[in-house]
Amino acid sequence: MVDTERCNDGSRIILRPNRSASWQSNRRIITTVATVNLIIASGFLAVGAWLILPFMGLEIFLLWYLLRRVFDRLQIQQIVSINGDQLRVETGRFCAEHRRCWPRTESSILVTEQQHPWTPLEIHLCHHGETLRLGAFLNKDDCQKLLLALRQLGLPLRQFGANGELNA
Repeated sequence: MVDTERCNDGSRIILRPNRSASWQSNRRIITTVATVNLIIASGFLAVGAWLILPFMGLEIFLLWYLLRRVFDRLQIQQIVSINGDQLRVETGRFCAEHRRCWPRTESSILVTEQQHPWTPLEIHLCHHGETLRLGAFLNKDDCQKLLLALRQLGLPLRQFGANGELNA
């Protein structure tokens, strides 16, 4: 997801991965699976097969653990801010964990096209040989939106084709 905000002192581009489910939705899924498992396990308990209970508990725990890890990974976001002559990129999950500040006039966009038509573009910000990948979690349409937003902010563009040659 790409959101662009314009302020009096500059612009911000906020990049987030697509999140189809909230944690409340994940909890409903876990509760539904646990309820179905409990109904099935009660039938096994009625015939004396109590050994199914530890496996049912393990299954619910693993489902919770994996949904939690995926949900936590999807909380990442990148904020690209341009204020005057300064370009700042902040990356983090719940707060800014990594910050990069570069002069805007000495920074450029490096775009690498992929050979497969469904693979999203690789977009990097470059400054004197140092590169930072933007939106590694974005899909193809969102990468196009990000590229358009960065170009509207006036950053110069360098583009590599699918064959590895510099096009611009």
